[in-house]
Amino acid sequence: MNQNLSLDHLLPIARSAMDVKIVVVLINQFLTQNIDRIQSDLADELRRNIDQEFGKDCHNWQPVRLLEVMLRVVLRTSARISWGLPLCRDESYIRSLTRLISLHTGAMIMCGQLTPWFLQPLLSIFLRVPLYFVQKRGWAATTSLIKEWLAQIKQEEKEQISEKDSRVPYNLVTSFIRVSHRLRGAEELDEGHLSAFINFFVLLPFMTTVPSACAAILDIASSPPEMGLHQQLRQEAANILSSEKEWGAPTSFKKLRYTDSAIRETLRLTPAVLHASNREVIHPSGITLPTGQHLPRGMWVAASTFDIHTDEKFYPEGQSYKPYRFVEEQTNEDGSGLSGRDNTQDASTSKQKMHMVAATSTYLPFGSGRHACPARHFAVHFLKMIVAYIVLNYDIENLDKRPDNMIWGEHMLVPPSATVRVRRRKVN
Repeated sequence: MNQNLSLDHLLPIARSAMDVKIVVVLINQFLTQNIDRIQSDLADELRRNIDQEFGKDCHNWQPVRLLEVMLRVVLRTSARISWGLPLCRDESYIRSLTRLISLHTGAMIMCGQLTPWFLQPLLSIFLRVPLYFVQKRGWAATTSLIKEWLAQIKQEEKEQISEKDSRVPYNLVTSFIRVSHRLRGAEELDEGHLSAFINFFVLLPFMTTVPSACAAILDIASSPPEMGLHQQLRQEAANILSSEKEWGAPTSFKKLRYTDSAIRETLRLTPAVLHASNREVIHPSGITLPTGQHLPRGMWVAASTFDIHTDEKFYPEGQSYKPYRFVEEQTNEDGSGLSGRDNTQDASTSKQKMHMVAATSTYLPFGSGRHACPARHFAVHFLKMIVAYIVLNYDIENLDKRPDNMIWGEHMLVPPSATVRVRRRKVN
């Protein structure tokens, strides 16, 4: 990832094997194993921000520019579980963060993917100047919080106060501090490095959900009306997410079989990254492929995600959007198939493919193997929450044609101009 996004040239952060270990441990603990501790805050902030951006007008259709709207929704929601209240609702901070993300994304793709390697160091000199000032402004409010929480955690450790009884808020940042403190030890903890790394890291688990959520909404809006996809997803969400208790339980979203399938189909046709499993040949003698082609040491190889995802050998009608593709066919007692299923059936009794995205050799939206994205399970969970809330609470005007995806560097994105029209439903 460092070379692909030119991180070594653009970011003033030295990353070690220990940093990578800390990130993996943190993601597994905070975003996977203990997701129930943040689910209520996650649901509360997500719904609040979708309502704010999509509006509550039940009578008139409102245009929504998906990329800019979903970026604000995701940034505010991520800030809620990363930094907590009140910072996540500080509009000045969110604006600074939006500029930071936009500039960083453009600089990393321009320098790391669109510029020859020998020119990257030169270009990065010019890009680092605006990045520095945007970072300084965007990180001003958070750096003081990190120092404050780090000091509190160290003090509580001296006083032998357990994490359960801690007065420090539980969020992604304080969890990062605790994991770093535990794995590195107090003596090796560099506050400057910790602060810079946290400010960069806390955005990573959320950013791929922005283009993916936009693509999912476009796919739903452009599906043929006779397919009844919107109504199918709405009915499923209404049956399963019928109360605040269900929204606060992560396990509820594992029961969203059709939503899960529709999202996975979107990720199949609109993978965020076009090349999966980038690997560098490190054997001194290189490697020789079964075809006889020799790859010398230092060469990079990758799989073409989109070509694999649309290969007819793996996916019949691979170029077509089929939202029910990943729902395994079942037969009810009356002999009915997909359309006759009972959506309230508990997911644990359903013979279907896994809900969580598996890193396989034919499904690569999050890479594959031991280097697959460790936050992929959280990303799919978050996408389910976004899609479920929107289809449950908003009508989406049908599109005659889905806007074509655009290619930027090695990334497939919906066009920035992509717009849908929505109208708030009258829900009791």
